[in-house]
Amino acid sequence: MEEETSMQLRVRKAQLVIKAENNALIREGCSCVSYRGGPPLRLESNVTQPLNVRAALKEIIDLSGLILDLSFASVIYDNTELAKEVLDLESHVDELTNAVTTHMSLAIRDKDDASESLPVFKAANVADQISDAAAEIAKIVLRGMSLDTRLRESLMESDEIVGIFRISRESRLAGHSLENSRIFVGVGFDIIAVKRDFQWIINPPDEFEFQTTDVVVTRGSADAVKILRAFGEEPK
Repeated sequence: MEEETSMQLRVRKAQLVIKAENNALIREGCSCVSYRGGPPLRLESNVTQPLNVRAALKEIIDLSGLILDLSFASVIYDNTELAKEVLDLESHVDELTNAVTTHMSLAIRDKDDASESLPVFKAANVADQISDAAAEIAKIVLRGMSLDTRLRESLMESDEIVGIFRISRESRLAGHSLENSRIFVGVGFDIIAVKRDFQWIINPPDEFEFQTTDVVVTRGSADAVKILRAFGEEPK
């Protein structure tokens, strides 16, 4: 059996969470709710402009991974703000997917074009399905439901977990680049995204500098996330 990739493992966890949530809804007779409110997110893509399919597809794939991580964090930490952001980002993925699909459909002139376009359609569809699954996970929080304790613990005991924290005014990370932070923190971690004002900065580069009030979403081992959170929240 081939070793599962990180994304495959995260999708499997998503399926487990959704299944548990659906079973709870059946038991409780709850109806589904949705959320489309909140301040607008200033993401770089603008589907009303001429479309760069390669860039749009890359953003769809990047966002789907981000949304899945954010959805896990929202249920683990019972964070409604994160859950709402997941649905906002999922809506943006839907817009991008529709734009890519429309653009590629209009460009198809014959069978050869259709064959060459198929991988793009498949990639966009898979990423869109992942973001849809993440949205279903986030809705657990917005329904006011809680995960089963054992399921929550199993998510926290994974090889990689997702953590979220805000850079405090006296943080030891404030003013430092991501590259420098990795050096003096002394543990390995990934910064999935940083929310600054209403803008999500996805997969920030090494030269990215943390600022006070940044909301940081990170992925790593439980110990690494704990140490990084301490550097971000505690005074110098």
